[in-house]
Amino acid sequence: MDVRVDGWVLRRCRVIREPGKRAYLALPQEEIPTRDGGRAYVTLVTPPDGVRERIERAVLRDYLHSRGVYGYEEDAGATP
Repeated sequence: MDVRVDGWVLRRCRVIREPGKRAYLALPQEEIPTRDGGRAYVTLVTPPDGVRERIERAVLRDYLHSRGVYGYEEDAGATP
């Protein structure tokens, strides 16, 4: 999911949903192979807390609206 906040466009944001838990934002990541053959993930952008919160609100609001859930503040934890 792409999001535009304060003139920035962040591509490949993901909304993570787990049953019974509040949905949350995962910022763009890159997969890096580890020496033991596993995988590690590195976040590509780390905005300051206030900016991250605005990004998360915008992404979750758009994500929930795309699924017919409105009223972000009340419904951010909903799992439609």
